[in-house]
Amino acid sequence: MLNQEYWKIATCRHQRLKSYRSIANVVLVFLILLFTLLNSTSLYGQHNASQQDSLKAKHLKDTSFELIRTNPDSAIVVARKLADYGELKNNLKWEVDGLRRIGMAYEAKAKFDSALVYYNRSLKLRESSGDIKLQAVGIGDLAILAITTGRYQESIELYKRQLSLWKELGDSTRISKAYNNVGVAYFYLGDVRNTIDAYSASMKIDAQLGNTNRLQRTKVNVAQLYNRIGNHQKAIELLSEAEDYFKENDSDFVNDYTIRSTQGAVYSDMEEFIKAMEKYQLAFAIAEESKNPLHKARAFMNIGLVHKRTGEFQEAIEKFEKALSYHKEFNDPQGIAITLANLGKAYLETGKIREAIAVSKRVIGYHDEYGNLVEAVEAYDVLAQCYKQLGDAPKAYSALEKHLRLRDSLDGDEKVALLLDKEYEFKYELKAKSDSLQLAYENEFQLNDQKKQHKRQTERLLIGGVVSLIFLIVLGLLVRARQKRKLLKAEFKAKTHELNSVKSEMKALRSQMNPHFIFNALQSIQNFLLDHKSEEANEHLLKFSKLMRNVLENSRHDEVLIEEDLDALELYIELEKLRFPRPFNHTITIDNSVIPDEDMIPPLILQPFVENAIWHGLKLKKDNGAIDISISKNGNFLHCIVEDNGVGRQKAASKVKTDTLKKASLGLQITKERLSLHDSRFNLSSSLKVIDLKDDNEQPRGTRVELTIPIST
Repeated sequence: MLNQEYWKIATCRHQRLKSYRSIANVVLVFLILLFTLLNSTSLYGQHNASQQDSLKAKHLKDTSFELIRTNPDSAIVVARKLADYGELKNNLKWEVDGLRRIGMAYEAKAKFDSALVYYNRSLKLRESSGDIKLQAVGIGDLAILAITTGRYQESIELYKRQLSLWKELGDSTRISKAYNNVGVAYFYLGDVRNTIDAYSASMKIDAQLGNTNRLQRTKVNVAQLYNRIGNHQKAIELLSEAEDYFKENDSDFVNDYTIRSTQGAVYSDMEEFIKAMEKYQLAFAIAEESKNPLHKARAFMNIGLVHKRTGEFQEAIEKFEKALSYHKEFNDPQGIAITLANLGKAYLETGKIREAIAVSKRVIGYHDEYGNLVEAVEAYDVLAQCYKQLGDAPKAYSALEKHLRLRDSLDGDEKVALLLDKEYEFKYELKAKSDSLQLAYENEFQLNDQKKQHKRQTERLLIGGVVSLIFLIVLGLLVRARQKRKLLKAEFKAKTHELNSVKSEMKALRSQMNPHFIFNALQSIQNFLLDHKSEEANEHLLKFSKLMRNVLENSRHDEVLIEEDLDALELYIELEKLRFPRPFNHTITIDNSVIPDEDMIPPLILQPFVENAIWHGLKLKKDNGAIDISISKNGNFLHCIVEDNGVGRQKAASKVKTDTLKKASLGLQITKERLSLHDSRFNLSSSLKVIDLKDDNEQPRGTRVELTIPIST
């Protein structure tokens, strides 16, 4: 392309200045040199512009995400700028992220129709890219919105569509999450059989991956299922196990709220109302602290349920009406239907017949649109009683007939759940083999009892003998299972003690790491304040304060999101550039196998290696240096590489002061000890390699650190 341009210029000169050929040649050479100079300058400018574009897009992305919870209107403005900027720069990823964050902000404002528009626009762009992972994430946004707005059947179809994409990619962690989400949607829909199948598939994968965190979350979902089919004791046991686990490990308000609410529901169904009220009050306190209105609505409704069941109907009505106002604000059809159904019963008990009829009809309307079977059964029962009190026999009979027909359908689903429960327990080893065998015996007894009504006396004797035989077998298995259970409990206590010790040591090491890291960052700021203008100093002090906030927040956890840790590392490198004698470049590359906003990493684990690369590898280098950081994932291992083009370890050791080497050694020693303790949590081994890089003449050309870490997903 360039040669064609040069020849075009040369030809023009030749045609116009035939008599001055020698002069034309001189001009041509000059033009070539000038063009080359301008072209190289342009490329340099393009490189800088590309960096500026990325920084601007990242700033818009981070800012919009932070504003979604606190100020969704401002989040929409910033996210729209990100989408427009992506369209302007022809960067599909930025445009998709902007549209998605607009949808999330509208969802936070409970403007679900607007959220749906932007999620669909985002998905359309994702599909045009051909990137399967991008498409799957977009479909997940739509599925979550469908559950939020009570469109459970639609959410199931979306999650199944997403599931096929994760299977195509072979992403086991995402496959497990999709199965779990499908189970939640089926649970809300009242489809017990499919709920069990979905939860079972999710737990099987998590057990294979060793993902204890997600197993415990699914265990809470399964507890809700057990409560629905009437096995309250099993539900309490599962919830207690999940509660104990999250007390020992990092939790969040969603886990705490869900566990307390489910415990309250189980105790209420067991008619232990004092315990139920205690749990619901705790759930309400968590909802208030987290400022989550939807959770507050559900807490109000649950407290109202306890009042209703203890005969305090006026108090129940007050709580139901408060819950209803929150559910209406969030346009939550499931919550509205459940609250109306309970409000109808409370109105009936207090003699407000007309109000009871009105709300019950609304519940039936929700059943026709969204399939709320349980609530429709209750609504028809209330209507039958209301019409009976009004003396309207035809309407009372019609409502009673529909109530009985729907109740029979519901009972059928519950019987299916009981039949499947035995298979579920044995196939996936959820917990306590003895409880599963006891439940299987009860199911067999119920089925045989039904058959006795239709069989002759001889058949009843035969069945009685079979049941007796099964009972003896189960009894033997129960004794054996209890013995095994005692052994497992002893092993679990020993392991818990070991993990607590590891956790204490890990915290001690992090407490050593933070002062070491903060001291170096403060030293960078101090040098900058001594040498630069106050306005620039103020700008970088703001960066430092943000870095310190990230570091202090991340240091509270054994693991943090890769995205959050890399943000802190990026800020650290920017501050180190301030006091470094020469400019140096750095890159951070994340492989497609890594999900930065989901995959976890020990906080500040890469920082000591980056610090060594800067102050031992690049400091003695005469020309500009470079540091390249890359992260990829293979199964349950994260592969991190920190590579510099510095002078190498041998020359650095001969030039750097002894005190500086001791500081570097301290940082690396703490990191190695942290890795050793981190490994003990996973029963897997980290690996650390430091490689001296050499050129063709066997001269040092830098250092590469290769770190492999087992991670949580």
